[in-house]
Amino acid sequence: MEKPRNISEYTVIEQQAIIDELDRLLSTHTEDYYGVFYNDNKYSNQRTYKNIFFYVPVLNSFFYVNTNYLSNFFDKNFNSINSVGEFLMKYNRNEIFNIKSFEDIRYGYFYDFSSRSLIYNEVIDLFKENNKYSGIDEFKTYLNAPNYQRGRYVDSDIKIGLLNYAMKYIETPQIEKMVKSGFGRIVNSWLHSSNDLYSRSFKNGNNMNEITKLPKFAWQSLQKEGISDIGMWNEYRIWIQKDNLSKDQLDTILNLNVRDASTIKAIRSILNSEYNNKKLYTLDTLLNYLSRVDMYQAISINDSITILRDYIKMCLECNIEPLTNSNSLKREHDVVLRNYNLVQREKYNEKEKEKQITLNKKIEDRLKIIEKYKYRDDELEVIFPQNIEDLFQEGRNNHNCVGSYCDRYANGSSNIGFIRKIDNPEQSYITIEVNSDFTKVNQAFYSSNRDITSIRDIKFIESWIEHNKEINQEKSNEFDRDITDDMY
Repeated sequence: MEKPRNISEYTVIEQQAIIDELDRLLSTHTEDYYGVFYNDNKYSNQRTYKNIFFYVPVLNSFFYVNTNYLSNFFDKNFNSINSVGEFLMKYNRNEIFNIKSFEDIRYGYFYDFSSRSLIYNEVIDLFKENNKYSGIDEFKTYLNAPNYQRGRYVDSDIKIGLLNYAMKYIETPQIEKMVKSGFGRIVNSWLHSSNDLYSRSFKNGNNMNEITKLPKFAWQSLQKEGISDIGMWNEYRIWIQKDNLSKDQLDTILNLNVRDASTIKAIRSILNSEYNNKKLYTLDTLLNYLSRVDMYQAISINDSITILRDYIKMCLECNIEPLTNSNSLKREHDVVLRNYNLVQREKYNEKEKEKQITLNKKIEDRLKIIEKYKYRDDELEVIFPQNIEDLFQEGRNNHNCVGSYCDRYANGSSNIGFIRKIDNPEQSYITIEVNSDFTKVNQAFYSSNRDITSIRDIKFIESWIEHNKEINQEKSNEFDRDITDDMY
């Protein structure tokens, strides 16, 4: 993870403000920091890894300092040697960083709140003094509520939660109005997430209408319903904004008790579907149909929404008019699925035709090179695939995956052979792959990837390999003779 901003990235004036606040804090709470620093210095064998966090009102931002470095700032009697500024200049260390998010805390850049509550309280009080309307007290009330989704926080967790809220408020002040309007759960989730749906769904504004970009009835209904999942909230937000849903329509949809974003999206997809420029459903007709499917076809509303969405999608792609009131939604779905698969296969084949032509041309050129490796005896012969269809057919016949070797065979990275019985050359028997020079068997199987067990077949393969070695040797001798001839 990238570290937060270093003090060196600030202007001279900003640096001075940071150093002044740290100086004030250290001079005010020497005794409180004694254990933190002293355990880190050369006068003790113990080590701690606590960091000090502090708030700078002028910059309205939080920072932390690595105590491993500041331990050198004190002598053994815990008297300061010099100011923080002098220390940083002397040792040329800028170990003060801006805390910008919960991620910074989670990865270890934090102070031990449980053992130094005094310091924590002072820092938070200072933040509250400079941000009187931050809503942090209301958020604390939310964290302490008995019905809080994760149960009651322990003291240190509440402290981390409030610090995280304070940092988030500086960047997104809209969370103040959100908390005060009952959106504590969403705000808490936002504090622990980097999902940009939060910032897209809740903009800064003067009121909740501006923050949510929704009419009052809409955000109040969503809040009352307890919609806290950001994915669901975002889908509802888009739906309300684009389709201008009325309060009655929204309440009707919320009464479906849908609890995942994908289902909400599916409902909207169904309502926007058209055939011959005519909407297939209104909200009322859709809900009536889903209710009947639930009652008479024993398919829950959540499941029927998904099935219906997929059914309509497949119908439209196949140019089939969807049945909007079928007595068997599952049957209609399965029938169209079969047709849909056929259409998709045809589309795929069209796309593949050009590729197939290219591969077959490469295979044709390769056959001129590997033809010399053909071999036969009285009972068996080795032949080579003439095109990619031969590979597919071999795969179907022998129930193996040789069809997936089309690219490799055409490009010469794999050498595939078919061993056939001479008295039945059209029937697949053994599928074999050898290395680049045809002198070593990589794999050889009967149908369904069964090992070669026949002594006769094993001896034939061995004879073929020896034949190939001789072919290669002859080629090598010819090459040597050519070189010798060239020398004279």
